[in-house]
This record gives sequence, C-alpha cells and structure tokens, in this order.
Amino acid sequence: MSSRLDMKSKLDTASALLKDLKAELAAYMESNSKQETVEEANLRDALEEPETKTHGSIKAAVASAGKELENTKLNIEKAKTKSDCLEVESASLKSELEKEKSGFVTFQQREGIASIAIASLENELNRIKSEILLKKLQEAAQDAEGAKALSQMAQAHLQEAKEEAEEAQAGPSTMESRLRVAQKEIESAKASEKVALAAINALQESESATNYEDSPAGLTLSLKEYYDLNKRVHEAEELANMKVADYSYTYITTLIYKVLIWDNWFSTTVGDLYGK
Repeated sequence: MSSRLDMKSKLDTASALLKDLKAELAAYMESNSKQETVEEANLRDALEEPETKTHGSIKAAVASAGKELENTKLNIEKAKTKSDCLEVESASLKSELEKEKSGFVTFQQREGIASIAIASLENELNRIKSEILLKKLQEAAQDAEGAKALSQMAQAHLQEAKEEAEEAQAGPSTMESRLRVAQKEIESAKASEKVALAAINALQESESATNYEDSPAGLTLSLKEYYDLNKRVHEAEELANMKVADYSYTYITTLIYKVLIWDNWFSTTVGDLYGK
C-alpha cells in the first residue's frame, strides 16, 4: 500500500514537471520567435540601409543572430531531450502504477476470498459448538432422569425398610404372644403329666386297696404303660420348647438377613448416585 502511494506521488510529480517544462518550452519558443522576428527585422533594416550601416556592423549582426539561433536550437534540443526523458519516466511510472493497481485488486480479491473462508469457518465452528452444547444438554437430561429414577428407587426401598422396621418393632410383641401360647402349651402338657401321674397313683392305690386283679371291669396300669405315658408327656413338653426356640431363631435370622440386604443395597445405590 505504501509502495503504491509512493509510485502515485512520483507520477504526479513527474506529470506536473512535464507540464511545467512544456509550458516553459512553449514560452521559450514564443519568446525566441519574437526575438528572431526582431533580429530579422534588424537584419533587414541593416540590409535595407546600407548607407547608414557599415559592412562590419552588418556582419557582426549576422554573426550574433546566427549564434543566437544556434543557442536557441541547442536549448530546444535540450528541452526536447529532457521532455522525452520525462515522458519515458512518466510512462514507466504509469506502468508501475498499473502493476500496483493490479496487485492491489488481486490483494482485494484474495482478501475477499479469505473473508469468505473465515466467515465459513466461523459458521462451521458455531454449528459444532451448538451440536456439542445440545449433546451435553441431552446427556445432562439423561443423567438427571437416571438420578431421579435412583432417587425414587431409594425412596421406595427406604419406605420398605421403614415398614420392615415397623414390623420389627411389632415383632417382639408378636413373638411374645407366640411365646405365651407355647408356654401355655408347656403348662398344659405339665398339667396333663400331673393328671396322668395322679391317675396312675390313684389306680395303683385302688388296686392295692381292693386287690381287684381278676375283675374284668377293673382298670390296671402297668409300669411300662406308665413310662410310656410319662415319656409322651415329656416329648410334648420338649416339642413345645423346640417350637418356641425355632420360631425365635427363624424370626431373628430373617430380620438380620433383611437388614443386611437393605444396608448393602443402600450403600451401593447411594454411592452410585453421588458418585456422578
């Protein structure tokens, strides 16, 4: 850009100088023409008045006029040479200026192409940014939905745990009721044992008192039958105790198992939820 301005400035200067030189040459030619006219008139006067002019003065005037003419011709040649040089330089400067103009036009075209390419790249960049932002928003929405689902699942398990805890709190009273029932069964078995023992004693006493061994209507109880009856009473008592122990063990084991499962699930689920 600076080079183009310099070339234009030089061209303007050369054009102005050429114009001035042409004006000066025209003025000089006009002045020289007038001077030649005056000299020719003087020469003519000198030739027309031989009586008043000597031969020497005429010759001197002719020589002076010839010298002036030669000087004028020389100056004209110099001016023409200088004018030709200026014209050549002006043409060269014009050619350089045209080259600079062409280069500037090419630069503007390239700059326009570059601007279009930059605008295209900016549009592509904005499109990519929009796609990335949309993808991130979709991923965030999916993560939010997943977190919501995990939260709902955790709430459901928490509600289940609360219900199981309430059942566990109500469990002791239920177990206590069952224990009372089993205790009553034990007491009933013991009472049956006492009744059986009392019946055995009564029968033995009755047998000893009446000595009624051969009577078909008599009721006798052998020692073996007594032991069998006593054994069944003890078995009934042990069975009742086993029922109580088995129920207590099963209930406590089930409760512990549920608590362990809930604790493991809660730790894993909450860890995954907050790990994100």
